[in-house]
Amino acid sequence: MPAKMPLKNNQIHGLAALTRPIFQSKNYDKTVDGLYSRVETNQQDAAALLDLSILHQLLGLQEQGLAIQQDALKLQQSFLVGNTENVSVKLLALMQPGTFQENTPVEFLIETTTIQLEILYILPNGPLPENIPAHDIMLVGIGYTQNSHAILERMIPWVAAWPKPVLNKPEHILKTSREALKKSLENADNVFVADIQRLSRAETANYNAYFPILIRPLDSHAGRGLEKINNSDELVPYLKSIDDEKFFLTRFVDYSKPDGLFYKYRIVLIGGKPFVAHLAMNDHWMIHYLNAGMKEDAGKRGLEAQGMASFHTSFALRHAQAFEQMHQRLGLDYLVMDCGETPDGKLFVFEADTIMIVHDMDDEDIYPYKKPVMQVLFDAFAEFVQTRV
Repeated sequence: MPAKMPLKNNQIHGLAALTRPIFQSKNYDKTVDGLYSRVETNQQDAAALLDLSILHQLLGLQEQGLAIQQDALKLQQSFLVGNTENVSVKLLALMQPGTFQENTPVEFLIETTTIQLEILYILPNGPLPENIPAHDIMLVGIGYTQNSHAILERMIPWVAAWPKPVLNKPEHILKTSREALKKSLENADNVFVADIQRLSRAETANYNAYFPILIRPLDSHAGRGLEKINNSDELVPYLKSIDDEKFFLTRFVDYSKPDGLFYKYRIVLIGGKPFVAHLAMNDHWMIHYLNAGMKEDAGKRGLEAQGMASFHTSFALRHAQAFEQMHQRLGLDYLVMDCGETPDGKLFVFEADTIMIVHDMDDEDIYPYKKPVMQVLFDAFAEFVQTRV
């Protein structure tokens, strides 16, 4: 790993470095104190403000974090992240203001590499900044949300005329909305995406077609507001419990295995090649790695270790045609998906986008099998970037 050097004026610790101690329950007081001290000394220290913004969001103080982010971006829009020594490639990532769940968390991918990352924030309704940082290759890191739809469309002509190689062009990122994903993968060989409808609150209240369904608010992630509804009577208490005005309704599919468990893979396509980031299983259909009981259950970890070790000779091989179809139809250089398998053996894509997190922060004493697998993924990303340059 590159040696740590003093931060430059426009250099931030960044999302990965600030997330790690919080995720691993380590002390980060010294970092926080240092950032506040820098701001007290110099209120124009945009890099310190941006790091404080990230920290506030990580600690659940989203409103305060976004306000601090606005203060930082009023001062400057570009920031170096991580390694600045022995650089092999300069990667520029275009990102949008907002939560860290709205942009590609690319910092986690390049921590152990010699790639230099610089983030350039594109402000809503603003022009492309005149001073573009020097770089070898550019990544559009703005993920698809209802709010980012307009900015992604506006960026299409900018990126078409970009003088350097580009990863993840905006017209392809637009294909990762839930509705566009279903349409893009319609009739793809050995790929299944459940039927989906976008309904207003009033339309949802009167819905009475097929059941069971899954319902979630537009732009919700990490399971917020996601529930299984078995009949129209269950819609009433659901709508009373949530304030959103628009929803996605999806046909529920039972993808459990004969052992009674549901298996969810997080898979990354890098240049169309699949790599596994994690495998979780649970006796409930809604699986999130942090609440699937993986840490507490050695049996589940054993299944994950086996699944990750055999991924390229089993799961990836079974679904090679499906991954190729996804790469061809979506056109993205870097894509993350959560998926499983249907009872008839198809790749069951729950969602796919460019903003899901991929990391190696899990405790090595509990998950000794993970870090080597994740390093293969990180090395593949670095090699792909260098090849594209």
